Amino acid sequence: MDWTIGGGAYRLAHLFGGDDVASCGFAIGFDRIMISLGETQHKKDTVVAIVCTNEGRNHALEVARIFRAAGIRSEMDLMERGLGAQLAHASKTADFAIVIGRREAESGNVTLKNLHSGEQKTLDPESAVAEVGLHGAR
Repeated sequence: MDWTIGGGAYRLAHLFGGDDVASCGFAIGFDRIMISLGETQHKKDTVVAIVCTNEGRNHALEVARIFRAAGIRSEMDLMERGLGAQLAHASKTADFAIVIGRREAESGNVTLKNLHSGEQKTLDPESAVAEVGLHGAR
């Protein structure tokens, strides 16, 4: 389970008009407290990385919109990295990659790659949404 908790020692009071005194603090997310109390289940979202070439960018934006409209979290590269770098990043952060190059942009299809099993297939965007939905979260 991922826990996000922060804290430390600070000298910040003088920034807000107070005396220069030492203080300390910590924070824990409310959702983490609820999970630890058993009030809610911790569910990881399925993440889809939309990986594209320059020729496929417009189609990729439309595909990302389709996935998001279906309630599936999708990410796109904003740093204009090459296809290989995008896939390498996707393998660390996502469950599936949607690969869109010139061929996919021309046909209107996508290449769906399961980043856990390595299985890959070419589908229309709506079928890719259905396929990702079948597999659920990790």
